[in-house]
Amino acid sequence: MARRRLARAGVARVAGGAWCTYAAREWLFSHRRDGGRTGRMATLVYRAPR
Repeated sequence: MARRRLARAGVARVAGGAWCTYAAREWLFSHRRDGGRTGRMATLVYRAPR
């Protein structure tokens, strides 16, 4: 959904997003999977200059 919205907004290239926080238990926290008992996670959004 996010990729479609970004495409409609004119964003031509999106990187990342291939990991599923629910499925990758050993690598990522998941609020949904762990019932709210999780660590913290951060996201980086960068807009490259044209």
